[in-house]
Amino acid sequence: MAAVPLALQAVEAVGAGVAHVAEAGVIESHEPEYGSELRKNEICDDLTSEIPLLTELRTGKDGKIDYRALSLTGNEIEPRWVAMPNQSADPNGWRLATNFMKMDFQPPIQPLLKADSVTYIAYAPDPAQDATEQDQLNALTVAFGPTFGTFRWNNRIYRYAAVQKLPCFPSPAN
Repeated sequence: MAAVPLALQAVEAVGAGVAHVAEAGVIESHEPEYGSELRKNEICDDLTSEIPLLTELRTGKDGKIDYRALSLTGNEIEPRWVAMPNQSADPNGWRLATNFMKMDFQPPIQPLLKADSVTYIAYAPDPAQDATEQDQLNALTVAFGPTFGTFRWNNRIYRYAAVQKLPCFPSPAN
């Protein structure tokens, strides 16, 4: 009987540790881990043929959040991340992230968006409805680390990963 309280304390300690790790996961974004240079090269090569949907979120010193869609451009030798053109007045493609922040992110992304920082959100629909979406989902998991959570957009569920640094290739100019 004396061992029961000790066992309960051990379970509580493990539970608290898991809760702390889960909380830290909400606060810090994932970064891809390649394991080896060979694996990184393989992932980067694959990324040149299919990428998940990708958005750059820029949080100003005042807490205002802007976003822009990103894609990969260039040839296989010198690919690079670039901002996608859109109808915004900003020449670099930035738009105010009003609707983006209403997409029911689970877990919420707000703790990741620290003042005066950039966060990249890679995402793909899940379940995939065709081969392109399946490729996007695979690229999300492989190139951007473990998926972080989900959100809803246009009556679909998307898996997402949040990173502070884009994998493999240079980031776009501001």
